[in-house]
This record gives sequence, structure tokens and C-alpha cells, in this order.
Amino acid sequence: MDRGAIAYRKAFEAYMRKGTPFALTLKETHPTTHYVWRTRGDRKVRPSHAKNNGKIFAWDDPPSTGHPGEEYGCRCWAEPYDQDVAEYFNIALTNVFDIGPPWGSWDFIKHYFQGQGASVTVRQTGHLVKVVAEHKRIVIDDPTRLSGQIADAARKNIGESFKAEFGRSYAMQSIVFSLGDTNISGDYSCICDEINGMLEISGSINFRIRDEFRDPLDIGTVLPERIAKIDEKISEMVKDIADATYDAAVYAIEIANDVASNVEKEIGKLDRFLRDYISDKVKREILRRRKNAIDVLEVKDLREIPGGTPYSIVDDWSATVSARVSHDKGKSRFTAS
Repeated sequence: MDRGAIAYRKAFEAYMRKGTPFALTLKETHPTTHYVWRTRGDRKVRPSHAKNNGKIFAWDDPPSTGHPGEEYGCRCWAEPYDQDVAEYFNIALTNVFDIGPPWGSWDFIKHYFQGQGASVTVRQTGHLVKVVAEHKRIVIDDPTRLSGQIADAARKNIGESFKAEFGRSYAMQSIVFSLGDTNISGDYSCICDEINGMLEISGSINFRIRDEFRDPLDIGTVLPERIAKIDEKISEMVKDIADATYDAAVYAIEIANDVASNVEKEIGKLDRFLRDYISDKVKREILRRRKNAIDVLEVKDLREIPGGTPYSIVDDWSATVSARVSHDKGKSRFTAS
């Protein structure tokens, strides 16, 4: 029952004045171990009770004023406090947007042959929003990952500012195949204060993606159940493309741009699966031939094709942090696994 309810207050006053026992129906059963002290917010509120307003107390450890409603005439009440509900960790992402339509695999390849090594941002390729959304799903939405890491650091730096770096590789093939496994790193800078057994955290996070496109033939995988549908004509096309690309690669013939254009023209007629299949076959054929002609081929990285230039794919975005987590790691949802 609400300790501020009229029936409870009358019963309490009767107990204080005449010693009349509380009816069983009026005895409090606490749904939570803690509560938030709430006042009526007017001039009648005792100064000592006004100081308690909004603070969290445990039912088995009352403040010096006693629990809400226990002092004669007190109109304050206890609002149940559920720590699991009270905890939150908000990471609000900013500076996440794309520029222009999304690149396809052949756009990445063309830039390899025609971009002269110029770096591009992920947002320029039209894929930043999707990449950030996938990273958020994996890292930010999981309370045992980045938020748990920050919360654990906060527990060691109560009343102080703290910062750290983070980073690892993430598989983005299903989001942007040409990115493959890409590194996303960053750093956070926060400050933490303890209020009634809870940690209030605020700060900022900087995110960075750093990748490099250097393997224009690694753009597809074969779906085994579809292989049987590839006919002899397509197999011949695979061989012709492999021959042309191999010649350009091994002998560094100055026709790489023409090769890329012809490949795009021919493969562009096919559906996505066939393009992926052919690309995979071309890659396998070139690798097989390179193995047999390794003395002829003189390049620093077998993934690089002469006539093109590897280029960086980078980007940055940020976020603000506002969180409330339990000081007790064992009772918190937010802790690093």
C-alpha cells in the first residue's frame, strides 16, 4: 500500500496516538528492496524530507528521518525502485550519413584501376550508414561489449575522468562485400560520479574505420547448389577473362583499364550469382597460373594486379554517452564479458 494513502496515514496516526495495531491489509509488502523518496513538492513538506526527495533508500536501511509516511503527518511516499529498470546506457551516434548512391563491387574495382590510389571514405561509397548499423548491433546493443567495458572502467574511476582505446576486426562481407573483414577502432573519454549507489556516467566516443582495397578479384564466393547451372558458354567466358587478366597481371601490359572495362561489360550482362561465380573462377585461375609462373611474376603482394593501385577506405564518426549503472558489478547488466 502507498504510505501516503489516506487509509494508511489514519491507521498510522491511530497507532501513534492510541497504540491501535495496524490491520494486516495495511501492512506494507515491498515489491522492491529499494525505493525513491518522493514528496508532495509544496511548502508543507518538511525541510528534512525535502532533502530526501529523489534519493534512493533501502527498506532495510532507513534514513535518519525514517521511511516516507512514518513521521506524524508526513505525506511523502516511496516509489518502488527496480535497479534493473533504473539502469540504462545511452550511446547516441552522430555524424553518420552517406554521400551519393552505394557503390557496387565493380565501383570498388574501377577505383582500383582508375583512382590512382586516392583514398575514399566509407560515406563516399554510400555504405557508412549500413556499416555503422551493423557495428552498433554487434558492439553497442550488447551490454557486455562496449557499454560493459566503459561501465567497468567507471567502477574503477569513481569521481574521476577516465579514457581508453578499443578496436578489433569485424566481418562486414554481408554488409559491403568489398570491405570484407575491416578494422573498427576508437577511444572514449568519460567522467563518473556515484549517487545513491549508482554510477552516473557521461562523455564521448570517437569511432574510426580503417581499411584498404588491394585485391580486386576477391569479390565473390560460389554457391554449390547453383554450380550445376553454369553451362559451357560461361565456362569459356571464365577462361577468356582469366587469360586476359592473367596477361595483364604477369606481363604488366598497359591495358589493365581496358581489361577491367571489358570484364565489367561482359559480366555486367549476368545476374549477381553468375558475376560472383565468374569472379571466383577468375581468381582461382590466376592464382593457379601465378603458382606456376612465380619466377615471372614480380610484384610485392600477390593480391595486387599491376595496372591498378591499392587505396585506403576510411571514415570517422562519434557518439555521446549518458548512462546510469549499478556500482555493484555483480548486480549490473552492464559489465564486460
